[in-house]
Amino acid sequence: MTSYNQERFVRATIESVLAQVLRDWELVVVDDGSRDQSHEIACAYSSKDPRIRCFKTANGGHSSALNFGVRHTRPDSPFIFFLDGDDMLKPDYLLVTVAYLDEHPCAGVVCCLSDQIDGEGNVTRALNHRSRWVPGRLGLPRQLKSCEFNTPFVAFYCATGQGMTGLYRRSIYDKTEGWDIDLSRHEDTDMYCQMSLLAEIHHIPRLLYSYRTHGANITRISDDEAIRRQATFVRDGYARFRQKWCRRVPRNAEEEAILSAAQRHYYGVHRPLRHLKVGAKTLRLAIRERSLKRIPWAFQLMRYFIADTGSYWILGRANVE
Repeated sequence: MTSYNQERFVRATIESVLAQVLRDWELVVVDDGSRDQSHEIACAYSSKDPRIRCFKTANGGHSSALNFGVRHTRPDSPFIFFLDGDDMLKPDYLLVTVAYLDEHPCAGVVCCLSDQIDGEGNVTRALNHRSRWVPGRLGLPRQLKSCEFNTPFVAFYCATGQGMTGLYRRSIYDKTEGWDIDLSRHEDTDMYCQMSLLAEIHHIPRLLYSYRTHGANITRISDDEAIRRQATFVRDGYARFRQKWCRRVPRNAEEEAILSAAQRHYYGVHRPLRHLKVGAKTLRLAIRERSLKRIPWAFQLMRYFIADTGSYWILGRANVE
């Protein structure tokens, strides 16, 4: 479990672990240089329960804290879960996911459905589905159904299907490169890409996780400035993820085939059609609302569609974000 300035939520998060039906677990809490009482609150729990151990590090970012936490887990633990310090587990999370991995040795990760809660713990969205897009008929993107458990590499390469709800098989995780400290965003997408090249990743239609959305960690000078900063942060993080996987050197012929097929689908089909879809939707809204503000963005997305399609299918190269 990682936390950074989350004193409002650390208690609820730890309590959700203590409430697990499956009792055989250890909780390694890594405080990533918080300036509030997050670490002290967690230490109060560890003083009462030997299964909880707490560490505090200099602020190095989410991925750095995750890597630190893994290094301090028991090496004989067969499974690992990465819990954000403001989210919560349903009481049967560990019971269900551990049993699933025990029954499906081909799976390296099992993920689940989540609901969305606010800062007070109230449910704001009953079910949060992770859309998993893969090539379908005629190569066009389609969403996997809930009964299609296995999620292939291409879905994560397209930055779909990711999320922090997965329980990892330790023997598979240990073969990865770990969490990439150079990614400020999409570090979970990167990890799922790594894992899916080593084993199957399954999604099960069970509500076992609560994802919290709140504004406690956002410092605003103005609403417009906050939006611009967040947009830049997201765009830059996504670009680094794209560059990493577009330039990845495959380890063998099988991985080369998987990477090539995923890149061809994403840059040649998925991304251009996404621009076209969002652009058409934006244009319809502009017409319906009789608003000129949306039109420039709609036409910009149409230009992206044309540029992406021409670049990949005519020039033979991908426009990497």
